[in-house]
Amino acid sequence: MQPFEHGGNIHLIKRSSPAGLLVDFSANINPLGLHVNIEQAIRDNISAVVHYPDPQAHELRRAIVEHYQVQDEHLALGNGAAELIYLYAHVSGKERALLLAPGFSEYQRACRAAGLHIDFAYLAERDNFAVDYRELAAQLPENGIVFLANPNNPTGGLLDKQQVRELLKIAEARNTDIFIDESFIDFVDAEFSCAGLMTEFDNLAILHSLTKIFALPGLRLGFGLFSARVVALIDQAKDVWNVNNLAQAAGVAALQQEEYLAETRAAVRKLRQTLCEQLEEFSQLKIYPSTVNFILLRLQNGMTAAQFREQMLKQGILIRDCSNYPGLDNSFVRIAVRTEQQNKLLIQALSKVL
Repeated sequence: MQPFEHGGNIHLIKRSSPAGLLVDFSANINPLGLHVNIEQAIRDNISAVVHYPDPQAHELRRAIVEHYQVQDEHLALGNGAAELIYLYAHVSGKERALLLAPGFSEYQRACRAAGLHIDFAYLAERDNFAVDYRELAAQLPENGIVFLANPNNPTGGLLDKQQVRELLKIAEARNTDIFIDESFIDFVDAEFSCAGLMTEFDNLAILHSLTKIFALPGLRLGFGLFSARVVALIDQAKDVWNVNNLAQAAGVAALQQEEYLAETRAAVRKLRQTLCEQLEEFSQLKIYPSTVNFILLRLQNGMTAAQFREQMLKQGILIRDCSNYPGLDNSFVRIAVRTEQQNKLLIQALSKVL
């Protein structure tokens, strides 16, 4: 695999796989799919594409502030959360980056693009890849950025908010920022978010995606919470119209769907529990505990992740080969939690392949 290859590339599969694709388990998108009210908002605003987007995205900003109870002065909008990773790395003025491994590859790619020196803090498989905060504190760089994820991708683990607060204090003394990616936090209870710490620390940055929870990856929409100084720098560095009209309309409509969000969290918990129970029937797999809509697995039958991916693809199932994650070898794969019927198709395919 290429170092920065991702899941969800169904276009490549459609071009290259003669078997065809039944279900994409490689991308971690809300299994309930696009809400009808969000889809209608997109349809209602089609005619707006003949106009430039609102560069301030006023309505969307107001919806985010109200829904997440954050301060507008801390808010920056992105053409997908990934754009803000790159913008932040470029404007941060930092020299070094410390990345947890395994972790999302775009942190490494953005830091390379910004010319930062990169080090890794490797999570222990024997501890189910939980964060050891004392070890992490000992590795905090001077004048750097530490990239964390809450929940972590691909492991699904959550951060301890009180220990994050202690890390922020230590990092502050070293002129180092803590960047926390909460792109999947909407799938778990809001109490686990570290966004409430923004008022305490200027060296904290929070990233948030709206495409995973609202099934909008093709529109690209996310936001970040930064110090007012960093927000101003990002505003100077980004495209003026980086969030298009349809994404703005979809975001406003999405943040009104409180019942959909509650239904999603309940459904994902139930679907994940059932799927894990079914996966445990396969002795060839090791299942790592997850709090979110994806599950990390380790092959224990000698098959490599690449071989397993190809065999599953022959069954019409696309899974995520995790071989290119730093800190993981070629025996790790990740699967998304999909609908009950789609999960059944996964289990049927596993029965044939394993």
